[in-house]
Amino acid sequence: MDSSASDADLLFEEDQVSSSVSAVDAPNFLKEYGVFYQANAEIGKIVTQLGDEGVSWDPSGLRRFLPILQSDPVALYMCSAGSELEIFGRSQYLPSAGVKGANGMYEVPYVFLTVVKKLKETEVRMKEGGVMIVHPRFSLGSTSGRAIGYGLPEKNYKFKRTTQLQEQHGKAFQG
Repeated sequence: MDSSASDADLLFEEDQVSSSVSAVDAPNFLKEYGVFYQANAEIGKIVTQLGDEGVSWDPSGLRRFLPILQSDPVALYMCSAGSELEIFGRSQYLPSAGVKGANGMYEVPYVFLTVVKKLKETEVRMKEGGVMIVHPRFSLGSTSGRAIGYGLPEKNYKFKRTTQLQEQHGKAFQG
């Protein structure tokens, strides 16, 4: 499952997946490569605001993406302005070779990715911030900035906040 240099050079740009990948092709691209990302200054501003306030964003706001993303498990990262990430296309297919890190996240050794599996590292720079959608087993690292990650729920999951509001107000909540 080696990512060829030509794939990475053609499909992964510094701040977005190549514009040659159409909206129709995006779900298949995500399945094959394990990642889809795009710069977005508004998201960068939200991440900065959250960091300044020391709070987390309510993931129920992801509800609008669910019809598109629910068919497969994914994680979504909101990246601050100045974020720099390292990604490894198709790394979600690798056999388990990582360990649980101090932060509770799964960590795959860099040497395993680059030397043993010969995956090409692609650098992503979100100068003004952006969004990255990845397979839960996708290998990435953040070298600068802040990336706030969220796991999207399984199909038919009811967000707790929405359920509580419905119970309190006795009517459907439109969010």
